[in-house]
Amino acid sequence: MKLLRVLLLVLGVVFLGVLVATNDPAAILAAITGLSWRLAVVAVFPFVLVTTFDTLGWRYAFLRDRVFQTLDRNARLRYQVLSTTAGLRTMPPFNLIDRVIAAGFLPDVRAHERSPHPMSS
Repeated sequence: MKLLRVLLLVLGVVFLGVLVATNDPAAILAAITGLSWRLAVVAVFPFVLVTTFDTLGWRYAFLRDRVFQTLDRNARLRYQVLSTTAGLRTMPPFNLIDRVIAAGFLPDVRAHERSPHPMSS
């Protein structure tokens, strides 16, 4: 694996060298020096922006762990999720009401019931 990484690095450097050599190296160097500090902004700013929004998206994607807390308390929903994850279920486990209950917006009156086994029917 290390050898493959080194070979790919060398191959990338060779391709970059060929690309610079086939184009005008003086024009490329002039463009880089003309941009000076702005080149760093152009290269780094999109990465910072994408990383920031990715972090915020993961932070707010799970409704502050409401779904996981609900699954901890609700045996019926937990059984549905586990049987689907294990590949025992052929139909989707959640309808719209189950999703609202899992988000914690509605109480589940059947929280302590267990669903019928997905392979029994």
